[in-house]
Amino acid sequence: MNILTIDIGGTTIKIATTDPKGNINNLMTIPTESERGGKHVINNLITHLKSTSLSFNKIGVSTVGFIDEERGSILYANKISQITPGAASKINYKRYFVFL
Repeated sequence: MNILTIDIGGTTIKIATTDPKGNINNLMTIPTESERGGKHVINNLITHLKSTSLSFNKIGVSTVGFIDEERGSILYANKISQITPGAASKINYKRYFVFL
């Protein structure tokens, strides 16, 4: 099982895949552009992911702020404004996300 790992920071978003042995592959970085708001951050991430050929079964996300595991949403992220429970609804969190 490959896990897509995403670290959403205030300046950059780091994306990689990890294999079952924990090896990190396909490491890439894109600008967060947090000043453009939370919806832009999520849409930019989704657009970037769609342009890759990464293969994964689960998604793990780290971000500053507070996460609602039950609803699968980012409740608050200090440097990224306007991320609300519905902002990232284009991703099926319950299907893909691994909450750590």
